[in-house]
Amino acid sequence: GWYPADDTSKECSKCDSNCITESCSTTDGKCLKCKPNYHPYPDNTRQCILCDSNCIENTCDTSNGECPQCFNHHYVNPQNKTECIKCDDKCTEGYCNGTTGQCSNCKDNYYPNPTNPIECIPCDSTCADKKCNTTTGECNECNEHYYHNSTNNKVCIACDSNCAEGECSQTDGICSKCNSVDTNGTNTN
Repeated sequence: GWYPADDTSKECSKCDSNCITESCSTTDGKCLKCKPNYHPYPDNTRQCILCDSNCIENTCDTSNGECPQCFNHHYVNPQNKTECIKCDDKCTEGYCNGTTGQCSNCKDNYYPNPTNPIECIPCDSTCADKKCNTTTGECNECNEHYYHNSTNNKVCIACDSNCAEGECSQTDGICSKCNSVDTNGTNTN
């Protein structure tokens, strides 16, 4: 399609090559709908620009550029639906929702934040390395000299400081052998 170059010109200008011909106004050259993977430039609606490169191919709205779903570890920006935002680096690849950004599985020693699931938060430091459930944050094994908390399975409880090293049950905290010297250095015999 063609349109007048300006109000005084006797010449015509060609519509943007990425504008669908029947969607280009023959009076002012504004493009109402672009070809797949393009959308009208917001401030210059005569020009079509590429949709976000992380928007799933051929899903970008060709009239406003909004992306319904992103890929490649990105998700739709809730403030500007024409943009895709990178998912949390601690979210396991392939577990970030391309529309909402919610992470369903995080990398080792992290789990999805229950109040803001687009981010991964660290597992409790009392949980043994790589022994935290990366989906729920539950601790599957406690650090040495800690035991499972029966009321909050995301944290472990420290064993009694006078319990001999390796003699505290990680299941219930029962101490099978005490130190012969208390933690203050006083002989207990």
